Amino acid sequence: MGQSLCVVGDLIELGNWTQFKAHMTWCDGHVWKYKFVSPKQISFEYKYVVLNNSLPEKWESGANRTIDLNDLDNNKVTVQDTFRL
Repeated sequence: MGQSLCVVGDLIELGNWTQFKAHMTWCDGHVWKYKFVSPKQISFEYKYVVLNNSLPEKWESGANRTIDLNDLDNNKVTVQDTFRL
């Protein structure tokens, strides 16, 4: 299976920090994508994790990232991040 990238966070959709189920998809241009639908306006924390054969190999460094969807005017958000070594 090899290496892959996953987003993990404090939502069920992001594995509640314990499961690596939000696997990202690699696209042309060295871009990784992950899409999920939130049933409500929320805020949440997350990080990226490099997986090797489905096991965590490297968590990104630094503080947890935060997204706040509470004051969103529409239902679509695009997030562009860079993996922190």
